[in-house]
Amino acid sequence: MTVQAANWQVVVKSDAAGNNRGAEGMSSQFELDLCYCHRISIVINYVLRKQTRQVDGVNQFPVYLFYDESPFVYDTIDASKELVTYMKQTKLNKQLKNKMKQDVATHFDGLLIMLQSVSAELDESTELLKKKKQEDHAEKIFEELLDELIRLLHYFKLASTSLEPFNTPTLHFVGMWLAKLKAHFQLRDEPITVNGTNGEKMTIPADSENIAPIKVRLLKQLEEKFFFKPLHIAAAYLDPLQKNRPKDYGFTQELIDQGLIYLKDIMRKVSPPKPPAASMSNGM
Repeated sequence: MTVQAANWQVVVKSDAAGNNRGAEGMSSQFELDLCYCHRISIVINYVLRKQTRQVDGVNQFPVYLFYDESPFVYDTIDASKELVTYMKQTKLNKQLKNKMKQDVATHFDGLLIMLQSVSAELDESTELLKKKKQEDHAEKIFEELLDELIRLLHYFKLASTSLEPFNTPTLHFVGMWLAKLKAHFQLRDEPITVNGTNGEKMTIPADSENIAPIKVRLLKQLEEKFFFKPLHIAAAYLDPLQKNRPKDYGFTQELIDQGLIYLKDIMRKVSPPKPPAASMSNGM
């Protein structure tokens, strides 16, 4: 059923599932804007989770697509998952002050939550493992690399948290967050000092040779998955804090012009009709 609303432009926000994007899905009736939190999840999954590929129509065993570029990163992720599983199976997890949490692949921050829980209790869990002579379950977890991964993924969570509210428009933030994420994933040869969440000064070390290839892959996926439409320009221009910064966010002049045309068209549709001009009677 097609819904027609006079003077309204209907835009549906959805994930990228095939049933939504297909010829008979919502895109056949409304303008469809794919969820950018879902895009972030796709970026993380593609680079940092195992993928199943087909060869001659047969699914192959899941593998990390970029393992050879940074094996220590992927070994740290696998070792962290295995540690969480072991701690839960042996009930040792109950002895920790803060329980370790498993990675939930369907959650955009599932990998981050798991890594943070391992980092918080790595020392205590190692002591418990030593008592059972099972410390080999933690020996492939490189603590410094674990911290780098957490810093890397935490910025994705900040972006997703800002973009995900269901009852507040966030279209005008898309360009801003892409610009911030692209800056975050630039390679750093030297330490930098930044403001922390509470305004305190924090020093972020230079990228290790292990994390650098991961940043390159994440940045490439971001640039492929985050693409803009005139709708995003129109939304940015309606925000007083964003309207003068489209070029700073990477919007092309062509897209800016299209967005302004899009915005003017909407304004024409929703503006009240002009009253008819008063006519003068012949007797006056």
